[in-house]
Amino acid sequence: MERYKQKVLRRTTRPTKPNNTDSKSVLSQLIDFSNIAHQIFNYANSGILRDEFMRKVSKTLLDFSGCAEIVFWVKEHNKYYQARVANHPKSFTFGTIPMPKDVPLKTRLATNSLDLKYLCHKIITGRYCPASPFFTKEGSFWTGNAKNPVLINFGTDQVTRTYNIINNHFTSIALIPVRVSNEIVGLLQLKSQKPNYFKKEAVEFFEGIAQIIGDALLTRQAQVSLRERVKELSCLYGIALLVEKPDTPLDEILKGIVNLLPPAMLYPDIAQAQIIFDGQCYSTPNFAKAKAKLSTDIIIAGKKRGVVEVAYSEKKVELDEGPFLKEERNLIDAVASEVVLIVERRKIAEDKEKLQNQLRHADRLATIGQLAAGVAHELNEPLGNILGFAQLVKKAEPLSEMSKKDIDNIIKASLHAREVIKKL
Repeated sequence: MERYKQKVLRRTTRPTKPNNTDSKSVLSQLIDFSNIAHQIFNYANSGILRDEFMRKVSKTLLDFSGCAEIVFWVKEHNKYYQARVANHPKSFTFGTIPMPKDVPLKTRLATNSLDLKYLCHKIITGRYCPASPFFTKEGSFWTGNAKNPVLINFGTDQVTRTYNIINNHFTSIALIPVRVSNEIVGLLQLKSQKPNYFKKEAVEFFEGIAQIIGDALLTRQAQVSLRERVKELSCLYGIALLVEKPDTPLDEILKGIVNLLPPAMLYPDIAQAQIIFDGQCYSTPNFAKAKAKLSTDIIIAGKKRGVVEVAYSEKKVELDEGPFLKEERNLIDAVASEVVLIVERRKIAEDKEKLQNQLRHADRLATIGQLAAGVAHELNEPLGNILGFAQLVKKAEPLSEMSKKDIDNIIKASLHAREVIKKL
């Protein structure tokens, strides 16, 4: 902003309003610049989503400039997002756009034509020579009559050539790159059906606005990333609280995780979640009606045991992975890892409990063994005496047959008792 203010203050001529209908003082133009910059940064600081931010910025510039149409391009996550607004109701469109492939040099020389989208692609990728005619020192392209041929050097053959802009319904065009740290990250496309609608001062004005937009893009991304990170950490903290009580059943933990996932998504109002584990399904209502899903497997000991899924019930614009952010991918990967850890900890706890039971059982058996050995020793001595004396008595004379039979029973019972003690 300061660089733009200094540029305006150094002018010796009175600046012209972008629609060229009336003159403005330097002070008035600086006020306009400050007001627009203030609005753009308010949008960025509110952390609104990309489509809403691009819509509001484009509408603000459209209302101020009086252009017939403004197209705002942003390059993020290896994709190109385009917002288009025109000066009629319900004109806003937003989505990702495919960028045209480079046309071979021979083809360009043969046709001598230049599609406007192709020119935008060259500017946003920086593959052009800013010293070409129709370009400013800041690298902006502008013409007051797009019906006439333009001279451009794309830097491939170091030769400035003449091209006709095709498929264009607008007479005045300005293409202004949006930079962040000298890297082109976007493009403002200003169009008017009036000839010579843009003057040099107007293009320089919007170059200053483009600098503000570049800074605002970084601010908005930081705000969104911070908000999403807070939601992610809140989700993981909630999971930590669920597993804090070791006696909580696994079913309740998985149900709790399913309820924690939707609020952590970019669009929580339409978000749904589901966890399938060992054939059991835990999900939020109406998950089967989801429009787009993001999932990750639950793999334990190299075996797939289930899956964690999040979904949106409505169609949304494409982001990093379908309508989902890369942060959301990281979140469900982290949740799947948490489920793995929970199950593994429970398995370890169960194994530990079994081992402890086995140790307690072995300890009881050892105690019984010691007790049995002591009892056997104490019983063997009197049994040995009984058996010995019974055998001596049997040899004594004279004994009746009844006495001999009784002594045999004593000997037999003593031998049986000794065998029982051996087994013990």
